[in-house]
Amino acid sequence: MSSIKKPKTYWRSIESLNGVPSSKDFTHREFQDGASELNDVSRRSFLKLMGASAGLAGMSGCGIRRPKQTLVPYAKMPENVTQGHSQYYATSLNVAGDVTGVLVRSYSGRPIKIEGNPFHSSSQGATNVFHQSRLLDLYDPDRMKTVSNNAQPASLRAFKDHILSMSKDLALSKGDGVVFLMDKQVSPSLSYFLFHLKKKYPKMTFLRYEPFNQDVLESVDYDFTGKHRSRIYNFEQANVVMSLDSDFLGIHENQVRYTKSFIARRDSASNNMNRLYVLEPHMTVTGGKADHRFRIKASQMEGFLWRFLQSFLRKKSLPNSTQLINMCRKGILETPLDFDHDVIDLIVADFLKNQGKSLLIAGSRQSEKVHQLVLLLNYYLNNFNKTILFRSPSAESDFFVGQDSLGSIQRLSKMIQQEEVRTLCVIGGNPVYNAPSDLSFSRLLSQVPEVIHLTESFNETSQQSKWVVPLKHDLEMWGDVESGDGSLSIVQPLIRPMWDSLAVLEFIRLFFGKEQSDYALTRQYWRRFYSVDFESKWRRWLHDGVVSGPTKPTNVSRQSVKLDSFISKIELAPNLGSARDDIEIVFSRSTQLFDGRFANNAWLQELPDTVTKMVWDNAALMSQSTAMLLGVNKGDLLGITVGLKEVQIPVFIAPGHADFSVTLPLGYGRQEVGRIGQRTGVDVYPLRSTGSMGYLLNAKFKKSQGAYELVTSQEHGSMEGRAIFREADLEEYKKDPHFAKKGELPEVAPPPLKSLYEEVSYDEGLQWGMSIDLAKCTGCNTCTIACQSENNIPIVGKDEMSNGREMHWIRVDRYFEGNQDDPDMVVQPVTCLQCENAPCEQVCPVAATVHDSEGLNAMVYNRCVGTRYCSDNCPAKVRRFNFFDHNQRNPQSVKKKKVHMFDYLREPDGSIREMMNPDVTVRMRGVMEKCTFCIQRINGTKSTLKASGKTYKDGDIKTACQQACPADAISFGDILDKKSKVSTDKSSNLTYSILEQLHLKARTSYKASVMNPNINIKKVLG
Repeated sequence: MSSIKKPKTYWRSIESLNGVPSSKDFTHREFQDGASELNDVSRRSFLKLMGASAGLAGMSGCGIRRPKQTLVPYAKMPENVTQGHSQYYATSLNVAGDVTGVLVRSYSGRPIKIEGNPFHSSSQGATNVFHQSRLLDLYDPDRMKTVSNNAQPASLRAFKDHILSMSKDLALSKGDGVVFLMDKQVSPSLSYFLFHLKKKYPKMTFLRYEPFNQDVLESVDYDFTGKHRSRIYNFEQANVVMSLDSDFLGIHENQVRYTKSFIARRDSASNNMNRLYVLEPHMTVTGGKADHRFRIKASQMEGFLWRFLQSFLRKKSLPNSTQLINMCRKGILETPLDFDHDVIDLIVADFLKNQGKSLLIAGSRQSEKVHQLVLLLNYYLNNFNKTILFRSPSAESDFFVGQDSLGSIQRLSKMIQQEEVRTLCVIGGNPVYNAPSDLSFSRLLSQVPEVIHLTESFNETSQQSKWVVPLKHDLEMWGDVESGDGSLSIVQPLIRPMWDSLAVLEFIRLFFGKEQSDYALTRQYWRRFYSVDFESKWRRWLHDGVVSGPTKPTNVSRQSVKLDSFISKIELAPNLGSARDDIEIVFSRSTQLFDGRFANNAWLQELPDTVTKMVWDNAALMSQSTAMLLGVNKGDLLGITVGLKEVQIPVFIAPGHADFSVTLPLGYGRQEVGRIGQRTGVDVYPLRSTGSMGYLLNAKFKKSQGAYELVTSQEHGSMEGRAIFREADLEEYKKDPHFAKKGELPEVAPPPLKSLYEEVSYDEGLQWGMSIDLAKCTGCNTCTIACQSENNIPIVGKDEMSNGREMHWIRVDRYFEGNQDDPDMVVQPVTCLQCENAPCEQVCPVAATVHDSEGLNAMVYNRCVGTRYCSDNCPAKVRRFNFFDHNQRNPQSVKKKKVHMFDYLREPDGSIREMMNPDVTVRMRGVMEKCTFCIQRINGTKSTLKASGKTYKDGDIKTACQQACPADAISFGDILDKKSKVSTDKSSNLTYSILEQLHLKARTSYKASVMNPNINIKKVLG
């Protein structure tokens, strides 16, 4: 952290830091060369287009573009339905075992928006990018629509008859040869029926596999406590947190819950701020929020922990200190590490000062030894039952308790090799794509006589399956789920299944020789516990979205743990480290595509990564030093060989990356995927094996011929050279509480600013404003996707993104500060500032952008003629222009051989059209657009309040970005109401307006970020 008197210098990329000319293009020329040009058209095509245009000119009033609709009036109005008004239904979403309660907005029977459920403990009203994007998956035109049998269309009836017939034969064999491989399902009712299916067919085998999982944590907890337990972190009670390669604020199970819990302690006004130490090989969302971040190879985390434990033992005497000290000496010798010992001592002192109020976390890709040492340190710091809570899962709630993913997929591979599998039922998942490469799972699967795959979308596993059956989307099915803290909730459908499909419950029930709907099966399960007054309870569960809240944590006493045997196990296990100059490969889960399951989701493909700002691709991330060592630059193709496997992947220089380390994001390069996911990125799963699921050290690197264009949005919308982001240390803030107001203004105050135009006084009625707290914002991008979903914002594709034509109304700027090898990272959401003295209005020749009486800078789309003067004059660069009719052009569709006039007139896919928010105009080519403060929500709520005779109160209206934000970083409301949350935030001495010197009088303001570094460490590091 630097002095306030000498403002920090922030930079967006290595190119901009080093003054590379190409990096200045977007700074000095907002619209790139060719931005106004269409694709090349031949003279013949041009004449045809012009002739057709003249011929059709008289048809302009005939509604040629009007969608065909059939209106069917209600013979009897359904209960609680008012035509033209939306309804909200509570349900839950499960993403690889991460359960979150949501509220889904339905309009005329169509789900059109997903929000968090405030009654659900894992959501608390917020969501993340994957929850928001599940809506697009529902309407994906490339979803499985029909059953397939031997690559030929078949009926769902034929498949059901096949399973029913099979169930009769299974009675004799007791299920021998039938194996189920499932992704992580956390359904109590499903577990119940699986228990009974196993009882009916005792020789059946049930396995579970997720390429990214928490198995190592559960295994270590079992070794230490003697029982199977799940772990929940209680960040609200932690004064000091250390993350060792764990991105708990970015992509993690319970990420929404953990973000809320951690950020709740980042309030400088409370005098109770927490402190975050992060050690990681590459910059992450969590690393960006760290008070102290240390770049360190993933393979050297163990070496750091041995040194940490040694320093800990010097300061605190323990009964078994002698044994532990000897272990530390041996561990330090075998795990070389270049790390300042004084810094380690100071970190240890900080943790000892906060015993019982501290927390150490290790990432799931770390070794078992790392997790053992972390758990042991938490135990000695008295964090059990305080900042680390344990929960004992009931046998009925989790059928797969004690089973690990890697062991399951290895067991299945062995069974196939020994010809013990006759029928393999793969439920969800895509093991052909993401199973460890040394298992050769694709080859093994071809040896199974019958493979049945239930999946939402056709994928690599489907291609090798005999039967492929459409799986119901979460918003189409009935069921139940259990979250990590034990909360139980009902999953209810928002829409009738769009295609012939099955829920997992329905599929399992067929093996009992019966057909039953998922609705009947779910109710059958829950009626067992609540037979009295079941119907009223059922209606309440559906209304609230919660059956029961979090279960009480299990107390783990000091007497109950197996301390001696646990320490002995640590001592006997080999120490895993790496020499300083050994180049490691680190496998990371994509922050956009997860493990590859969202590869066909256009919203996520086009979402800029928080750190790299890369879209539509992955790359080999490395530091500048490592790139120089390998002889490569950004965009060069790098050949990486591990054993007999080799991949070619472009290089990206990532500031803050550890030296001698290369990070490979997984989830790209899919071969069997829809139109969106085709030709995007490189598949690096072939380098991942059973012995190196997290990272490896035996790779060979060689620069390949050619280069690859990587598209990033990091230079777009630049506001270069201005005091946009403001921050200070807690100590600096205490010395100068008004630092945020000063910014870079000169010491001598300028004369009073005046406008050339008569200014309007907005001092009556409702006046809308927004405040964004930079201390809370993590840069998770949830606001961007929520805004896209709410406001019908289209995707534009990789080519248009490279031209700076993205359409997102809210962008999350990422800046670095410091040297390029080891900088700090900050993030800042930027959207329309809603300036009262708006520069855009002053230059629009047709008054397409005007102010309303409530202070909103509104867009009148019908007036806009596309001059783009407003965008040129916008200092925040937040306006978006429709160079094409993006809602009717799939950027990933196969190009037609001819350029035909109807290429520009065709309607978008029907299923995508069903997803559109009817309250928001779908913009067309030649129209400018921007953030509206969700004016449709403002007007809708005002209309509802007026009809009911009520008046507006603070919190009645939330913008899409505000409602989705898991960090509660955004407040919105009436700025004339001095008691409102937004007014309170704006009255803070941390509040400032960007570009205030331009006299914009912006309605969107920011609260400066305050960090809480360790003063002593700051002195040591200079």
